[in-house]
Amino acid sequence: MAGKHPVTIKATITIFAQLAVAMVYELRLNTQVASDPPQLTCIPPVHMRPPQRPPRTLEECRAVMGTFVVIST
Repeated sequence: MAGKHPVTIKATITIFAQLAVAMVYELRLNTQVASDPPQLTCIPPVHMRPPQRPPRTLEECRAVMGTFVVIST
């Protein structure tokens, strides 16, 4: 990092932080799985229902927490 101006380093960190937040929103990791709105207004037969989304994986939770830590510091 020698020779780099502190403003340049701060700008680079800001860009990467914004990119991380954009990825969290793009992957919809910012919403709870169970809170997704239903796509149908009536209750269809079991064979016609859309498949349920699996719960968040540990990797997805870590990605959100890592983004939070980077943004908050």
